[in-house]
Amino acid sequence: MSTKRVVNALEYEAAVEVKRGIEKLSEYGPISWLIEFLAGLISRKVNFPTPDIEVGPLDEVKEPPYNGSLILIGGPVTNQISKFYLQVGSPQFRFNEKTQLYQERVNNEYTDIVPSGNTAIIEERIIKGQIIFLAHGFGEEQTKRAALYLINHWETLYQAHTDNEFGIRV
Repeated sequence: MSTKRVVNALEYEAAVEVKRGIEKLSEYGPISWLIEFLAGLISRKVNFPTPDIEVGPLDEVKEPPYNGSLILIGGPVTNQISKFYLQVGSPQFRFNEKTQLYQERVNNEYTDIVPSGNTAIIEERIIKGQIIFLAHGFGEEQTKRAALYLINHWETLYQAHTDNEFGIRV
């Protein structure tokens, strides 16, 4: 039996932009230059991994589909992998399926977020050593905005949060 998959155009476009941004960073970014320089000192060649875009399944995800780091574009309504990771532990944001609203954790309690055209969410989850970035929002436009914000502001986010989980609205 094959698994059905779905993707909407704006979220796929956002994923392509994130992929291009990662490729650009691995080719020209300051971190790649330093890693290549250090590897050259010991006569080694560095091969940066090529990011892949894969369409998530429509079927419910019950266990981590991959052991490495992930960047997930699209929220729990359209992306079952995002839904899985937003149900594990205590994420900063979660989606209430009954009310169809996002909820934000404030003082260890979740409160509803009123839908608006300005709700794009970026989260970093660290689950059993696996790093997962999620870019999603209320609808396709907000999801795309979150993905573009992630790729354009990764360095600021890294400096602000280092190796800690975080969730922000942009």
